[in-house]
Amino acid sequence: MGEYLDSASKAHQITADAGSVTFSQGERDGEIEFDVRVSKPVAGETAHIPKFSVYLLDCETPIETEGVVTATNDDGIARSEQFEGTEYDVRPVVVDVDVTKLSQATDIFQYLNDGSQGELKICVKAEIGTIIIDANTESSISFVNVMFYILLNMSKDFSNASYTVTVEESSAVGGTQQDVNVEYGLSACPCNAETKDCDSDTKVNQNDPFAICIKTTSTDVIIKGLPVLNFVQDSLS
Repeated sequence: MGEYLDSASKAHQITADAGSVTFSQGERDGEIEFDVRVSKPVAGETAHIPKFSVYLLDCETPIETEGVVTATNDDGIARSEQFEGTEYDVRPVVVDVDVTKLSQATDIFQYLNDGSQGELKICVKAEIGTIIIDANTESSISFVNVMFYILLNMSKDFSNASYTVTVEESSAVGGTQQDVNVEYGLSACPCNAETKDCDSDTKVNQNDPFAICIKTTSTDVIIKGLPVLNFVQDSLS
């Protein structure tokens, strides 16, 4: 049990490496590249594939101008590495900025100093795992926000931009937490310790050893630990 809890506590973690950020200039687009680290899955799971979205700097409001900024991980997993005792898959992220549409995207871009400079502010969110909150609402298990404040020199290409990067995480690696109230069906039963099947006979005799299995209906939720377990005894017969 101890080994299982240790593995579970390291699952569904995602972080971003601010030190990996680079800027480059394509034929039409400016490109920002950085790495995200995604924890390797525990036994029985497939690799966690992040979902990427781009927002205003508040990391919640969608950008009004379609296609002006996109984020992708088309190259998949570049390598694996150890970070703070946990093994991660490293995925390179490419953020394409269509510079021809910036003047239309006034919610993320504005000209400064009589048009000689431009200020671009965006947030790239990467999420892994899904929890069903209700029939109409889903939430990710873990996410990381990478917020960019970019100052462009309008007479030079995108690779000459100056920038500030802020990383905000919700995983156990560090950073802030996102609190979400979720209902995902938690149940417990006396069970066979080897097969994990619930026992039909729930009577327990005094001093007899027994096992309890705790399950959830969500395939993406891993039970990290159980701080409190209450036993209620019915009337004695």
